Amino acid sequence: MKKISLAKIRFVQSALSEDSMPKWTLPEVALCGKSNVGKSSLINHFFNRKGLAKVSSTPGKTQTLNFFAIEDEVAFVDLPGYGFARVPKHLKEAWSKNLNDYLETRKNLKAVLLLVDSRRAPSEEDLALAEWATHAGKSLIVIYTKCDQVKSLPEPLADIPCVYYSIKSGAGRDQLLKTLGQLWD
Repeated sequence: MKKISLAKIRFVQSALSEDSMPKWTLPEVALCGKSNVGKSSLINHFFNRKGLAKVSSTPGKTQTLNFFAIEDEVAFVDLPGYGFARVPKHLKEAWSKNLNDYLETRKNLKAVLLLVDSRRAPSEEDLALAEWATHAGKSLIVIYTKCDQVKSLPEPLADIPCVYYSIKSGAGRDQLLKTLGQLWD
């Protein structure tokens, strides 16, 4: 794949179901994690574009699958978070179904970025997602967020590549770019 410019990212669309997802052949990289792990903040920082992804102090604001394309070469998909969102049970169940459908059936999905809060141990959901991605043959990178808020960095999960990321200091951005570049080569 040609070298891509992160500056050329654009929001494409939001989707609630497979029928409303883009009909393209771009390889997709999914961003997964708890509702309060900082997926939207990481997207904005990594791509150096304030407001690219909507950020909120209230967990659970990302309620759809949000598709972003870079130079029509690769796509990033911001998935609804799991965990802390204070929303009705039926809405959480709908998110869970959409998330499972996407992960299980989307042929374009090539890699998963699993974001984990470095201040806490990985949750059961985090570990289950990592296990699923490994068994499904998807490339997996664990990104420990909020690393500026801990005295010691968490241990990596098994042999899974990991990146320690801090939006405040910028630490981890270059490492994530390099790690993703290895996927794209």
